[in-house]
Amino acid sequence: MTTLVLFLVLLVAATDRDNITVNAVASPRLSASTSTSYVVPHSSPIAKWDEEKKIHVDYAVDADEELLDLIQMTGILDDPLSSWSASASALASFSSNGSAESKAAVLKAMQRDPIIEKYHPQPRWLWRQFAGTVISAAWPTAVINMIWATAFCFFIRYKTHGDFRVVQEVLETSATTIPLVARLTVIDKIWTTLMGLTTFLLTFFVTQAYGFWKDFYNVTRSIQGRLNTIQMLLASHAARERVKNTRRNNNNNRTGAATNHYHGYTKDSYEFLQLIARRLRLFHIMYWSSQTRRFEILLSDKGLNRLVDTGVLTQEEKNALDALVDVPRTQKQYTVLQSTITACQKGIHHNNNKKNAIIGIDSKFLEQILLSEFTQLRGKCGSIPDLIAGRMPLAYAHFVQILVDTFVLCTPIAKYDSLGIFSVLMTGILSFFYQGLLMLAKVFLDPLDNVDYCDGCLSYDLGVLIRESNAAASKWIHGGAAI
Repeated sequence: MTTLVLFLVLLVAATDRDNITVNAVASPRLSASTSTSYVVPHSSPIAKWDEEKKIHVDYAVDADEELLDLIQMTGILDDPLSSWSASASALASFSSNGSAESKAAVLKAMQRDPIIEKYHPQPRWLWRQFAGTVISAAWPTAVINMIWATAFCFFIRYKTHGDFRVVQEVLETSATTIPLVARLTVIDKIWTTLMGLTTFLLTFFVTQAYGFWKDFYNVTRSIQGRLNTIQMLLASHAARERVKNTRRNNNNNRTGAATNHYHGYTKDSYEFLQLIARRLRLFHIMYWSSQTRRFEILLSDKGLNRLVDTGVLTQEEKNALDALVDVPRTQKQYTVLQSTITACQKGIHHNNNKKNAIIGIDSKFLEQILLSEFTQLRGKCGSIPDLIAGRMPLAYAHFVQILVDTFVLCTPIAKYDSLGIFSVLMTGILSFFYQGLLMLAKVFLDPLDNVDYCDGCLSYDLGVLIRESNAAASKWIHGGAAI
């Protein structure tokens, strides 16, 4: 029994994930100049970014390189027109010669990076996948459980026969006559009862976790949708240059004075659209940086300076944000949102001067609709931390974890009488499916990968989400001007 207790203690120590020590920087590749770290409880999404949370500014030498990688990933350094112009040029080349290279260029230009890993329905393709699946994270636990099952089988064989010939146990038909083995049938009855309860409760737990993951995904897309709607409305109502001396060429296309440096808009309206697009991009980047540990370094002083260097944030705006000492760093994105609302209202009421009007199409409902979209945007952004904070009660997750672990660890004890050494194989199979399902549920409950649990499984690629929003600004401004 001493061996049994020792294996149980080692197993619990190896699988303990209740407290996770998270480095103060945004990535494992970064190391703080001091050894400061803080412990984040499993039930708290990075301590819910409370107001006392401090973002360290004394980073290692490679912090600048990491910042550059993160900003490059968000698409800040990309040309806003790159995706638009690449698609147009590739499409023109393909229509002219139709070569295989042109077709590949079109597909590459039109390709949309997935925010989550895509799958193909073919069973053969699915069977070949390993990286990024729950199986890749569940196999170490299955191996540990199989080691425990093997040790138990050797222990019982030695206690009953004085040797380690566990394979011989399968051939002996009188195993149940041994008192120690016969008493294990009681564990088998308990295990059979637990199987139904564990299967039902685990299935329900996974369903609840997937529902949370789906709701979270819908909210992230809704935030993106509000940003798109605001820019679409402004671009559709912005003032355009009047076309003079319009004539038609041989191809029956209109040509005239509308071709200018402002893509058909007036100078004031074009600068207004660029201002709103830049501030919405800044808000989106700062918002997700406040919600995920992966991008939190962008809220540090070095991160904001890099945003200034790339032109997403102006020096005046950074100074204004730094002056807000009473506002936590993780809440300053709402200051940017307020300034965007004010700029939109000023642009709409600037319409009194028809000569320099920013809004070229009068609509008495435009301001009302925009304010509604802004309030919905703020509401959706506020629901993200609320979803994470209430994702799952500790008592529920704790009970399911203990139930599944007890069921799996009792497998070699319950099935030794009927399966012998083959109970090790059964333990491994049940570990893959039962504890794998439990891992899947916990991954569903951490869509932003803030807890570093089961890395590479089902976490959102926020870089893709931000790049899509950045490209949307050019889509609405230049698409509206072209039409």
